[in-house]
Amino acid sequence: MDADLTLVDVSRSVQLRPNDLKQRHALSPYLGRTFRGCVVRTIRRGETIFASGEITARNRGNFVRPSLH
Repeated sequence: MDADLTLVDVSRSVQLRPNDLKQRHALSPYLGRTFRGCVVRTIRRGETIFASGEITARNRGNFVRPSLH
């Protein structure tokens, strides 16, 4: 069966830098802060989609529009 997992190295600490942001906007209130733990690898449905600080996914997925009730 496929699984979604995130592997975290809890013995490492990382300081968030603008280059680390994997989002459209280059701003975050957390820039410059140091965090305990470092994401080493993320696996979605059996495919490694993040490793060594880089997105490795073959596709970006599909946008799901929120339903308005």
